[in-house]
Amino acid sequence: MVLFQSRHFGRRRGLSPGTLLNDAEEQAAFRLIRYGTEGILENRSLNISDLPVEETADSVNWIQMKGVHDSAALKSIGDAYGIHALTLEDIQNTDRRPGFDSFGDKLFVTTKRLLEGDAFSNLGAESISLILKGRTVISFLESSSMGHAGLEAILDQTGGQLKKFGADYLAYRIWDDSIDTWLHSIELSEDEILTLEENVLFHYRDSLTEDIHEARKKMAWLRWTFRPFRDLRSWLQKFSSAHFSNNVEPFLLDLSDHVNRVSDLLDLYRDMTDDLMSMLIAVQSNRMNAVMKVLTIIATIFIPLSFIAGVYGMNFARMPELAWRWGYPAALGLMGLTALGMLIYFKVKKWL
Repeated sequence: MVLFQSRHFGRRRGLSPGTLLNDAEEQAAFRLIRYGTEGILENRSLNISDLPVEETADSVNWIQMKGVHDSAALKSIGDAYGIHALTLEDIQNTDRRPGFDSFGDKLFVTTKRLLEGDAFSNLGAESISLILKGRTVISFLESSSMGHAGLEAILDQTGGQLKKFGADYLAYRIWDDSIDTWLHSIELSEDEILTLEENVLFHYRDSLTEDIHEARKKMAWLRWTFRPFRDLRSWLQKFSSAHFSNNVEPFLLDLSDHVNRVSDLLDLYRDMTDDLMSMLIAVQSNRMNAVMKVLTIIATIFIPLSFIAGVYGMNFARMPELAWRWGYPAALGLMGLTALGMLIYFKVKKWL
């Protein structure tokens, strides 16, 4: 599939805005990681009754919710932290494109993280939403999400900026982590596209048309999904001062540079896949021309041979060569010399 739409997407049609859908097979899980300059202070599972979690001046609360289609749990965390129903709907709609919204003292971000496959054509995507409010970050993960294992591993290490800065830096790192997956995964496309190009030029096969078409559809989906990120710099200029400290703003500008790099790579690879289709059409045309050239040469050679055979096949009673002992071998020899002479002529003209 090129457009990754969840099985919940179509069920929203006809429902009122802010309506949450419930998946009876899915049960949300909550987890709290409280950390400070000294490291992880608390790492435990949460119950809905534990929300909201009390904030302290010297620590950061990182609440993780996994399983956004448990509507009761999602509504409970929304009530605990004053999250609007429309925002909860956006969190649950994992097909939503990346975006940013600011509501008073809360920042809402939806981002897309690419899931690595063994090839560019096997890439997948998952939605990650987060809310930054004071010294608390709430991240919302799909039930199939791999979580934030990389960031949690960094927290387990001694030292590091993640422990020195506040919740705004954690929100930035979650955001940056998702962008890094784009940089790493999209680079897989370069090897695949170059392989396709080599196959088009030197190892042509009929399935190449389908392979190139799939690569173009995948690249179109990637560009469509990533397009909202291109507004990052203008969004930062408008809202960053309200939610991020001066210490974190330089990192956001660096994140904007990463976004520009991904955007440039997507444009480059889109052009490369488009060129591949044009190249394939040209190769197919050249192969057809080569076949037509051979067939034309064969037909051209047989035109005089057919003329000679036609002359001696008229069966007139007074044809002098009919009674000649060497007439048949002579006719065959004339045909052979004619064909050989034409081949030599084509070779001299560099038509062969």
